[in-house]
Amino acid sequence: MRRPWRAIALWLSFVVVAVAFAVITGTKSLQNGAVGESARGYALMDRGQAWPPTREYAYVHPADRGTVARVARRMQSELGTTPVVRV
Repeated sequence: MRRPWRAIALWLSFVVVAVAFAVITGTKSLQNGAVGESARGYALMDRGQAWPPTREYAYVHPADRGTVARVARRMQSELGTTPVVRV
């Protein structure tokens, strides 16, 4: 191509037009990509609040059990739930 600036200018103008179109028409984020039966299942789970509790995992390679206890206390205060500790 003898004049690559034309291709670059054309590409940049396309990007500007696409962004302007998105701003003018607005965008909508989907909660999830579920359609059909899976969307119906998600709606039922949302209505019944049937989601499992959130879990956080931490792996500590401690020098002593006091370190594990400190980490467990900190996780409890930060997360608001009682952690399950396995040594």
